[in-house]
Amino acid sequence: MVENEFTAEEAALYDRQIRLWGLDAQKRLRAAKVLIAGLGGLGAEVTKNLVLAGIHSVTLLDHNNVSERDYTSQFLLSREDIGKNRAESSLSHTQQLNPRVDVAIDKDNIQDKGEEFFKMFDVVCLTGYYSLDVLFFINNTCRKHNIKFYCGGVWGFFGYVFTDLGKQHMFVEEILVKVEQQVYGESGEPMPKKPRSEEKNNTNGEKAFTKFDRHLTVEFVPLEKALAVKSGKTGVGIDKRTSSVFLLTHVLFRFLSNHNRPPLPQNRSTDTAELIKLRDETLDDLGVDRTRLDGGFLSKTFGELSPICAVVGGVLAQDVIKAVSGKDAPLKNFFLFDGQDGSGVVEHFGR
Repeated sequence: MVENEFTAEEAALYDRQIRLWGLDAQKRLRAAKVLIAGLGGLGAEVTKNLVLAGIHSVTLLDHNNVSERDYTSQFLLSREDIGKNRAESSLSHTQQLNPRVDVAIDKDNIQDKGEEFFKMFDVVCLTGYYSLDVLFFINNTCRKHNIKFYCGGVWGFFGYVFTDLGKQHMFVEEILVKVEQQVYGESGEPMPKKPRSEEKNNTNGEKAFTKFDRHLTVEFVPLEKALAVKSGKTGVGIDKRTSSVFLLTHVLFRFLSNHNRPPLPQNRSTDTAELIKLRDETLDDLGVDRTRLDGGFLSKTFGELSPICAVVGGVLAQDVIKAVSGKDAPLKNFFLFDGQDGSGVVEHFGR
């Protein structure tokens, strides 16, 4: 059980965060239990950010063993860990980041987990290369039990984050409103308002504002519904302004379904040919012109690049913090990142 009061040591440790989002929000973080499944480069970034933020507990789940490929982006591992379980190998460095956070590991395959397992957590984050069947099952389980669900992936220069916070997520948004000060004359009657250009500032020479909290509710859709959209009207389906990364994500999910793995650098030639074939099939099914995804996109989907993991992992972890703390509007519902030009967009599908 998490105690309600902060110690002086905790207050000092999380001082900057408390100043940023408030003590109540920090207490909610300290009470949250998070599952992070998939301890590759993206999973490592999400783990680091949440542990440093002071989450109550983190369970690291991964049934895979450490490979040479992990050393390109997974900084929680040591060179001596090759061949060992990834979750187990990440435990020591994760705990060192913040000894106040409870860190546990699970070496099972997430596909073998039933509903009861996920009910132990407030937030579930899937950052590994999981098939859509697995993602859909876990997402729907989370919706059923009011658990916040996230999934994300990094494919070479590209990455995505998907958020489903359920049918009714409530949050608080801080609003700044300019204070209108009424001036009265000697007779006690209100003086006429001056033109905007003559408005008086406060004693610091700044406009006078006041803050108040606005309570809002937002509804999310499951991943299955979000991915079911096809070419259609602006704001409803896929249109000419839709990020190409969203289309690429569809293609890569099909690749995962066929091969149970992401595209691999050592198989670049054959995997690229397969991606082109899947590109044609996928975009035809979506009703989208094939030219929206050229070979240049497909040839840059290999490996987990550290800079891309850092950006996508930072966005995912920051949104978990917002969702748990109830502060500010959450991401709804896709974040799509293109590392070729460093652009990231938020798009909403499946209204």
